[in-house]
This record gives sequence, C-alpha cells and structure tokens, in this order.
Amino acid sequence: MPKFYLHIARTDCSMLDPEGREYPNLDAATEEAIESLRELIVEALLCKRSAILLGIVICTESGPMVREVSVDRAIPEVARSLQMIWSKPSNLAAGRGTVIIAEG
Repeated sequence: MPKFYLHIARTDCSMLDPEGREYPNLDAATEEAIESLRELIVEALLCKRSAILLGIVICTESGPMVREVSVDRAIPEVARSLQMIWSKPSNLAAGRGTVIIAEG
C-alpha cells in the first residue's frame, strides 16, 4: 500500500506529518484528511484559536504534493450534520436559541 503524509496548513504555520500512514489509495487518504479537518475545525472553534486552519496537503512518500484538501470541502459535511441535529425539535431548547445535542 502507498504511504501518504497529511500535512496541516494554518495561517500561522504548517504542521508536518513526520510518520505518514499507508492507505489503499489516494481517495482513502483524502477521506482521512476530510475527517481530520472536521475534527480540527471543531477543536479550533471550541478552543477559540486565532490561527485559521487552511486545509491539509497530501504528499507521497517521495515528497510531491498529490492533493490539497481545503477546509471548505469538510465544512459542507459538518453543516449537513448540524442541520440534521437542528432540524429535530427535541434537540432545541425552547425559546433560548440553544442547541442540546442528544446522545444516541
């Protein structure tokens, strides 16, 4: 299996993936990058980080970039997930505009 490196790009710095990971193909590495971006976006929002996440750059073991995955590619997925949560009346706190996320 080919080895890919998922480097995180932010406005203040880039965080290089020193170890990489084997994936069946580039599409599998891209899906991992999208999922990682979702988690990083949530973490950045919750921690109120000032640095802006730009995306993840996928490189091969020999070094060249093979794909860029921008934040906006992950955000529609997050937005759809949130829309499903918000659309359930039982998850909304009446009259306060607060979302209660029900488990399960």
